[in-house]
Amino acid sequence: MSNSGATKKVQKNEFKGLSDKLSLLKYSVIIFLILIGIFSVKKYDFLPVKVVNIPNADQFKCQDFVELELVVNKVKNLDFIDLDLNQFQSEIEQLDWIKSADIQFIWPDILNIDVQEYYPIALWNKKYLLSEEARILPLGCTDLPTVHLIGPEFPEFQDEKAKKLTKEHAKKIMSRYQKMAMQFSYFNMSIQSLEYKKYGSWEMIFDSNLVIRMSDTHFNLEFERLLVWLRANHHKLIEIYKIDTRYQHGLVVGRQSIGVKDES
Repeated sequence: MSNSGATKKVQKNEFKGLSDKLSLLKYSVIIFLILIGIFSVKKYDFLPVKVVNIPNADQFKCQDFVELELVVNKVKNLDFIDLDLNQFQSEIEQLDWIKSADIQFIWPDILNIDVQEYYPIALWNKKYLLSEEARILPLGCTDLPTVHLIGPEFPEFQDEKAKKLTKEHAKKIMSRYQKMAMQFSYFNMSIQSLEYKKYGSWEMIFDSNLVIRMSDTHFNLEFERLLVWLRANHHKLIEIYKIDTRYQHGLVVGRQSIGVKDES
């Protein structure tokens, strides 16, 4: 009985060892076949990009489609395995007018690219356009905005410093414009131009040719004071051609009808 039990145990261990070897061989074969498959795809281009769709291309208002197409065509007939989607997305979003690009792979050979443009809401220094994110953009849209935003330029500085200062001022001016435009809309007032002067003052011209001047140093205080005055006197705006808030107390109003200035 003792010898029989020992024999069975040895046979069991031998069987287990053979099973482990077969399992190892099976997994080795699977890995080998996967590597062969990858090599075959790389070698024979089984997965090239054949179609690139931009479904909303006909809705572009500013982006030059030919310029975008030059970037997109770089990936046609390129293997998906070789395609770096993050790099491809970055190249598209580096174009002036592209705000974002969402890329979707559709098996086996299609890329869908959903592109969003920046939307210009103002002319900037009569030479550029400005988006609501204060991105400075080249002229080129078919429908130009009518609002003019004007900020200081810095020809005395080197290019990089001038660009940095210009971007900072563009953000500041766009922020002020958005805040004031919303408040003025309650009084049916539409800003046509807003200028931030180099030494710290603001000048607004409205569709009625009304001119409002404010300081930068006390902007928030003066703006609140102006809103209080408008709530009480907006029905008189037809008579007024100028409002100046750059005073320690009150503001100065220029009236068209009698050509004198009233302090409020």
